[in-house]
Amino acid sequence: MEKFTEKNNSLIITDIESFLPDKKITNIDLERQLPETYPPQDASSEDRIYQKVGIKERRTVVDDMTSTDMAGYALKKLLDKDPVLKDEKIMLAVGTVLNEDRYPSVAAKLMERLGITMEHGYHFENSGFDIGAACSGWTYGVHTAAAQLLARGYLAESPYDKVFVVTADTVTRILKRHDADTRILFGDAATASVIKHEQEGMTGFKILRTSISTIAKDTEKSKDTDDVSMPTELSLKAKGKDINSMVMNGKKVYVHGREYTSNFFLEYCKKYNISPDEIDYFIPHQSNQKMLDSMNENFLKLGKNKYGEEKMLSNIEMVGNTVASSTPLCLFDFWKKGHFKNGDRVLLCSFGAGYTLGIVDLECKF
Repeated sequence: MEKFTEKNNSLIITDIESFLPDKKITNIDLERQLPETYPPQDASSEDRIYQKVGIKERRTVVDDMTSTDMAGYALKKLLDKDPVLKDEKIMLAVGTVLNEDRYPSVAAKLMERLGITMEHGYHFENSGFDIGAACSGWTYGVHTAAAQLLARGYLAESPYDKVFVVTADTVTRILKRHDADTRILFGDAATASVIKHEQEGMTGFKILRTSISTIAKDTEKSKDTDDVSMPTELSLKAKGKDINSMVMNGKKVYVHGREYTSNFFLEYCKKYNISPDEIDYFIPHQSNQKMLDSMNENFLKLGKNKYGEEKMLSNIEMVGNTVASSTPLCLFDFWKKGHFKNGDRVLLCSFGAGYTLGIVDLECKF
């Protein structure tokens, strides 16, 4: 493999894979489980949950499946097609906030399972770590990968050949059974992407630029008005509450999600002299279809692209909000459908608890 030089310092996502658990949770299932919120009605009546959030079904893990298991299934699909060679130096960045263990990291467990460490005869500097940026796990991971792949100075003496960015969250495990606000939104999923130095003939998504930001908002207040969090037994917020369960103020997240995502995107365009007209497709965090529609209509006003299509893409209808997997899963789904053409510009913009924000700006190279 050609090593890093000043002549090949552009990066490309050459492949993406995904994993969805088999079990589906439909809106009919949820209405039966949440009768106080959704009392029985005539079978011919409209789908109330779909009308509210634009989601028809979502997936859930069963038995003892973990975030590491889901991540492993997605990553193995990539490695079956593009295995790690013994002399390659690789990095594994895993976007997750739902590691089933405090430690070791999901990344470390994956590297052992897949046998790609020094102990297995691979490069002694192969490394892995988790990124706790919630729904921005993938954009933060790609940003980190780009920084490492393009590193100068001492690191450039032995650059990484490829970086795997993996996402996985078993979010349905932390939803309270009778919490109608969260149960209707979230689903489980995992994705795996591989990023390399671009070489002649490579196809995929060329990385034009990445950007990340953190807007710290009510992160330490011990009260019942948290935007979104998951208190643990170590948290002061846990007093009198269920631990290891999601706490979310849906109205606040809805308002902040629209505002912060829109402002971050517009500031990004302003800073780097990009006209929104240059963007062919926009993939925001797949949080809630009503929120995405409102954000586009009232803040972004993206309109249609050069093909006469709506710029904003969404796949939330059949998978729900999949946390860190949200944006890459949407990119993967539309890519596999043949939706993108060579030269198209696709911008992904994430929004996660904290709040975290991230942008990955791509050009299609097919």
